[in-house]
Amino acid sequence: NKNGIIMFYAPWCSQSKSLIRVWTYLAQAGGQQFVIMAVNCEQQLGIASALQIRGYPTFKIVKKDGSLEQYNGNRSLEGFSKLLYLLVKTAEQEIEFEMSHKGR
Repeated sequence: NKNGIIMFYAPWCSQSKSLIRVWTYLAQAGGQQFVIMAVNCEQQLGIASALQIRGYPTFKIVKKDGSLEQYNGNRSLEGFSKLLYLLVKTAEQEIEFEMSHKGR
C-alpha cells in the first residue's frame, strides 16, 4: 500500500551495475515511507516477460493501488530522490483529501 519505484536489471549490464550504489542508498534512506525494489531479470524471467521488460535497467513507478508506470526521468540520486519526494507528497495529499471528505 505504498508508492515507490522498482529497478529491473541484469547483473551483466554496465548501466545497471553503475546504479547499484544509488539504489542501495535509496533503499536504506527510504525507511518505511516508500517501496524501493530491485528485480534481477536473469533470475526472475517470468516477471520480466510479463511486464515486457526489454532493456536494462528499466524503472517502473509503483503506485499504492499496485499499478505500474514507466519512469523515464533522471537516473541519478537527485532524480530518484525528487521522484520519491513527489510520490510521498502525492500520497499525503490523497490522505488529506480522503480525511476531509470522510463522512460527507
